[in-house]
Amino acid sequence: MAQTIAPTDRGILAPLFADHRPSFLIDAILEGHLGTAIADDSDAPNVARLAYADIIVLGGEATHPAAIELLMDLPVEKGILPAPGEWRNMLFRIHGERLIEVERFAFSDRDLNLKHLLRLRDDLKPGFQLRRMDNELARQIAADDSLISEDHVRNFDSPDDFVERGIGFCILKDGRIISGASSYAFCNSGIEVQVNTHEDYRKLGLATVAGAALLAHCLERGVAAHWDAGNPISAKLAEKLGYLPSGTYEMFVRIG
Repeated sequence: MAQTIAPTDRGILAPLFADHRPSFLIDAILEGHLGTAIADDSDAPNVARLAYADIIVLGGEATHPAAIELLMDLPVEKGILPAPGEWRNMLFRIHGERLIEVERFAFSDRDLNLKHLLRLRDDLKPGFQLRRMDNELARQIAADDSLISEDHVRNFDSPDDFVERGIGFCILKDGRIISGASSYAFCNSGIEVQVNTHEDYRKLGLATVAGAALLAHCLERGVAAHWDAGNPISAKLAEKLGYLPSGTYEMFVRIG
């Protein structure tokens, strides 16, 4: 039976995820900052499953008998990232047509340029206000599902926890939060970036301003900022901000 691995003990799972592409999300869970982890054995694990927000990550020996238990009860409507190798085949063997394959776009942050980001950050149209996410704004986001996206603030323990451990910037119109860029997750090395704009205010360059503010803040403090895109719009924004495409990878979603 799978066992929950305490945040302070998750380092023992790291070898099981060594074949995954570099990911601050995986690091955030293994380092014990966020999410949950289960494994077949807490002392000598063979397989493990990490979870955070809407992402599930699988690692270890896919052909080990304990892998079946981790695969059988996969939650629905979550992104599933299997380790390379036999995990993909096992996923389809168990869930078959109930899986949807999603292509995601990876990027490199090695050429991000602070001057370029500051120019983009300062190109905010009149009538809008750029603010760093403080306790007041974080509480607004947490309390109102219609603000920006569920992937801002709400994945942390509380709004105050987000302000203490996360980073974020908002754009407001008449006091209402309409766009934001924040740390979806964080690890010892940096953050995973999340950017969203309310549908009524898209195509005004607001995501560019918010994203540039977040990235400039990170560069000025030596914090790495990883960007993965789930659609061409996000990919285009990443390139505008200065990221370089570094390939694609597959994610799976189990449907009900």
